Amino acid sequence: MKDHVIDVDDLVISANNIEKAMKGLESFVYHNMSNTNVTLEGINGLSGLVEAVSCLTEKHSNLCREFSE
Repeated sequence: MKDHVIDVDDLVISANNIEKAMKGLESFVYHNMSNTNVTLEGINGLSGLVEAVSCLTEKHSNLCREFSE
């Protein structure tokens, strides 16, 4: 399998994915955590979204590292 060469487009796509995920997280928190009626489902959803954003940021960090090598 051929190694993928990291270019600026890959970094821009990755950064955009993080930006959109953060906006989704912000929207989720606003709609599910901004009142006193927080549910276990809401907490589980929040946990999943935080983990997803964490994975995206780790991927972006790895891409940046590979790009700079």
